[in-house]
Amino acid sequence: ATERMVTEAYRHYQQNDAPEVMAEFRRAYCHAEAPIEAVAVFDTVKSLGFRAPFVWRWAEVKHAFHNHRLGRSIRHGFHALALDETREAFKPVLWETREEWNGKIQQVWFRGSHSDVGGHLTGFTAARPLSNIPLVWMIERLEGCALPLPDGWRGRFEMNADAPSVGTWRNWGKIFLARKKRVVGQDPSERLHPSATGRSPRADEFEESAVLDV
Repeated sequence: ATERMVTEAYRHYQQNDAPEVMAEFRRAYCHAEAPIEAVAVFDTVKSLGFRAPFVWRWAEVKHAFHNHRLGRSIRHGFHALALDETREAFKPVLWETREEWNGKIQQVWFRGSHSDVGGHLTGFTAARPLSNIPLVWMIERLEGCALPLPDGWRGRFEMNADAPSVGTWRNWGKIFLARKKRVVGQDPSERLHPSATGRSPRADEFEESAVLDV
């Protein structure tokens, strides 16, 4: 029964059913409150799990997020973003800060591409010390939310802000021809990680006050 309910809940979400239909489902099968301490994501892009070259534009409606807001039950939102990604198929989805929402959002830009920030290096291990920077930042945020971690965990992740980037043209990246700089500064929650200062050509687009204090 639980599996069936999960499947039905996802179907309601996927089809973006009428609000009254989803409200009735919640009343019948869901807890009134389900507090979530944190949502942590790495360079969330425009479509849900669909990155096929050339055809992504036509599938976008089916796979798109229904909104760009965090729910009222979420206390913290952490989003690591790739400052140097240019492929339009990997256009990021930033959360929108709302005055009536009582949680805290941090959306931080890092040097590198979607692969660097997400950690999928396609065999280019030289980029691992760069990729570890957003990973360590994210784990630190979750540690601050009382996530239990082993002693000395930071020592497992070598970090080097000058390490090479995977870039956007490696392997299948060559297929994505539509390119555009990402737009920064759309939401007051955005910050620049200091490791990108002086290293990413786009770091100068941020005011000094927007550089994250770590």
